[in-house]
Amino acid sequence: MCPLDPPPSVVGMKTAVLGRPAGDAMADVNRELLDVMTDDWWRRLDRARLPRLIALTDAMLDELELLNLGDVPRVSAEWRERLVQLFVSLPFEYRPRLRAFPSPTEVLDVVFDVQERLFALKNHGAGELSAGLPSMDAQDVDVPEEVLAS
Repeated sequence: MCPLDPPPSVVGMKTAVLGRPAGDAMADVNRELLDVMTDDWWRRLDRARLPRLIALTDAMLDELELLNLGDVPRVSAEWRERLVQLFVSLPFEYRPRLRAFPSPTEVLDVVFDVQERLFALKNHGAGELSAGLPSMDAQDVDVPEEVLAS
């Protein structure tokens, strides 16, 4: 008889099939609960962030309108950093294509587009944002040829 063979008293007996230990089920429940709580926390954080982002874009639009009314041909380099900070703060991906020193009107169009998406999220949630608006990747700003030449 091989040492690995079962003893004769066990041969022919039915063996019980054990399920997962009870601790595994509890761990699964805890993991699911943590996922739900985390998702809820992120949703609340996004809801609190939206009004601040809308207020920020409102202030940016006011400044850009003043630059536009003052016939300023190009926004300053400071605007590039401000826009980057806005884009990385958004609860969605947004990558516009802007020249190094765009006109106030070009930046106005981009900030209006961002604000439209923020209001869609605020009023209708993420489903409206993905269903009713064009893709958020690589937005093109229409720039007249004469502006590009200058």
